Amino acid sequence: MARRRSPTPHETDAARDRWPPDLRSAAVGLLVGGAVAVSALQSVESVEVPAYDRAAFGGWVDADGDCQDTRAEVLLRDARGPVTFRSDRACVVDAGRWLDVYSGRELRTAAEIDVDHRVPLRAAWAAGAWAWPRGRRRAYANDLAAGHLVATHRSINRSKGSRGPAAWLPPGADRAAVCRYADRWLAVKQAWGLSLEAVEVAALRRAWRGCDG
Repeated sequence: MARRRSPTPHETDAARDRWPPDLRSAAVGLLVGGAVAVSALQSVESVEVPAYDRAAFGGWVDADGDCQDTRAEVLLRDARGPVTFRSDRACVVDAGRWLDVYSGRELRTAAEIDVDHRVPLRAAWAAGAWAWPRGRRRAYANDLAAGHLVATHRSINRSKGSRGPAAWLPPGADRAAVCRYADRWLAVKQAWGLSLEAVEVAALRRAWRGCDG
């Protein structure tokens, strides 16, 4: 029988998608003050970007050599209780309980879950990742920090695709999910020195309307 594994307290906290309460006001201040060029956040609209190459980011990696790749690590981190694995090797997650980070829907099987790059690879490519060395792109694709990789139902991930806040927001009327999404979008862009376009700035401002803080 496949082993069960419960998340650690640190992983449980990460699964709640928390963010410091002053992030939004600080980010808004940066945008309103015109200081969008934080961590090299600059407009690249005039730069000719090469055609997107998904293979340049590589796939999931097993960074710590424990047989659990990045997808499995995200499912373990975000699980709201014990999980089961497909085999006793405990490499591939099979079932558990997750809350979709975008919709709040409860998910019970790993098969219905996609691990989403909150700032999609194609969007990152256009925002500067095209110029990175391959190792940096691979690190970005597997980054477990800053709320970048999240568990969501595969249908929501497909509907989101490579779009950003100017064209896609979490479905439904949950303002908290929209606020978190906007916060995290900017956080990932800052963390990786990815550019912001004017359309993103406007979309983030709209997304933050009605948010606390």
